[in-house]
Order: sequence, then structure tokens, then C-alpha cells
Amino acid sequence: MSWTPPPIIPIEIPEPPATPSQPLPPVGSTVTYVLSAQDLDIIAAQDQPEDAPYPPFAKGETYTGVVTERGSGDQLTLRVLLVPDATITMWALLRPEGTTPGTWARPAN
Repeated sequence: MSWTPPPIIPIEIPEPPATPSQPLPPVGSTVTYVLSAQDLDIIAAQDQPEDAPYPPFAKGETYTGVVTERGSGDQLTLRVLLVPDATITMWALLRPEGTTPGTWARPAN
């Protein structure tokens, strides 16, 4: 009898989270945030005052976000200010840095 090795089964090893090239912005600082389709659903589910309904929001629109928590890699939790007086906000939990919907970016210097 000869020995036959077991078949080799390839596995996928996930890539480690991206390491930001710059330190993450500190808690309390501001960044820009791009709304995603999921964010629109979150906003629509919020209680809205009957006498002052929310203005329309669209995927891809950019708003100011205040950093409330720093995650691993490039992830931040933000309180996104949807109107200038901050009376309408939403939470963006552990979102990555980028330029596409659902991501945050450092403000231009």
C-alpha cells in the first residue's frame, strides 16, 4: 500500500485592515462624510417633527462629521451634521476613510 497525501484545499486569508498613512483624526475634530444609500434609510427611519419635515438628502452628498470614536485601521465613528445648525444628525458607526459613499475624508488643508 502506498500513502496518498490528502488533497490541498485552498483557503482565502483576509487582508489585514488598512493602516492609515497618517494618524487618525482625534476625537472632537471634524472630517467630511459622504452619505450612502444605507445612510438614507437610517435618516428616513428617524422620528421627524410633523411641522418641520427633513429636507431631502441624496446618496453621495457630503456633510461635516464630528469624530466621536477611533476604531482600528482607518475606521471612525462620526456624528454627521446634516443641517448647519446641527438639529438633524445621524451616527455613522466605524466607517472607513475614502471618497466613496459611506466613507469619511480628511478636510482639505
